[in-house]
Amino acid sequence: LVSWARSHGAFVSEKVAFLDPTANGDRVCRARAAIKEGECLLKLPRQLAFEVLILPGSSGPLGVAVELLDGLRSRAACTSDSPAGKSLVVALLLYREQSRGKSSLFLPYLKCLPTAYPTMPSLDLQPPWSSGCSDGDHMDVTGSEDKPWMYRGTGVSLLARSGSALATESGIAKMLEVIRDLDPKNKWWPPEPDQSILKWAAASVQSRAHATKDGRTILIPLADAFNHSPSCPNAEVVQEDQTLEVRALSDISLEEEILICYGQFSNAELLFNAGFSCWPNEHDCILLSPPALVAAAKQRWKCHGCAPPAELEQRTKLLLKDSSPLRLTASAPLLGAGIPASVVTLVVGLMLPEDRWKLLLENGEGRGSVH
Repeated sequence: LVSWARSHGAFVSEKVAFLDPTANGDRVCRARAAIKEGECLLKLPRQLAFEVLILPGSSGPLGVAVELLDGLRSRAACTSDSPAGKSLVVALLLYREQSRGKSSLFLPYLKCLPTAYPTMPSLDLQPPWSSGCSDGDHMDVTGSEDKPWMYRGTGVSLLARSGSALATESGIAKMLEVIRDLDPKNKWWPPEPDQSILKWAAASVQSRAHATKDGRTILIPLADAFNHSPSCPNAEVVQEDQTLEVRALSDISLEEEILICYGQFSNAELLFNAGFSCWPNEHDCILLSPPALVAAAKQRWKCHGCAPPAELEQRTKLLLKDSSPLRLTASAPLLGAGIPASVVTLVVGLMLPEDRWKLLLENGEGRGSVH
């Protein structure tokens, strides 16, 4: 993989051992020699990453036709509101390369990707939250396999039901829909899409991709090999116009593992999207579903001796950008952080009297006025 990257113009530091196997079967990135703060560990031309740039006619991954990129770009513009929408076009690029087999210019990278993601619960043949369970099931604590009751009401279950992930049945259905729309003559993808490979591609992107500075999704070979530290990373991914870099954030000792921070994700989000969790995790939080907040608002109206307004669900749709679970955390100042601004806005909107809500709508006032 390193030789492949270098042959296409990448700088890969000799001081880094990529995908170094460990005794427990994991693969890590370690320092082969002492590394200084600010030192460049990886500098990759953007053509070696999987992404769809915003500007029409822009080049993309190595060997991918501009015609295909423009088609994917138009679909990305229509589906960019959700996390799944942002990742879909990147997963389709990865699926195309995997389907090309030995003719793919990314073959060395494809060979280094996991062949399966057994710890991602959404990839189970029957995801545990989709199973029915009796009231007595929670008493069974024997064995190590997933139990449906473990997920009931958790953030993992909320994420699954929000439709915010790509590696799900609905996500694969969207990928198939795009393939049918963009490729009726089977120019870019196989005539009979392999759903197992589609799901593999979706899981690879969901668990390994980064977010770009403008909010798109990008899958970066070699940079995706670094493990996650929520609070003590010693390296970071830096996005330049023409290159993607990994630089040391601090001095790194010989044999020390090199870690980056994937983002401020709770353990529920990490488990659902990537199949692992961290402890301690200063970004851990409670995930709350919008319907649960609506139910609480209705109860609050009743406690005040009033019938809840009939359009509370409509207010929720207007005040929230998507149906993703809301994040509440105790490790930050209360308003605006511990309780994010979007949640404050929604709570206020749900508690407004009907005449005030109607006035807001008539005046064309948006979320900012409610807040």
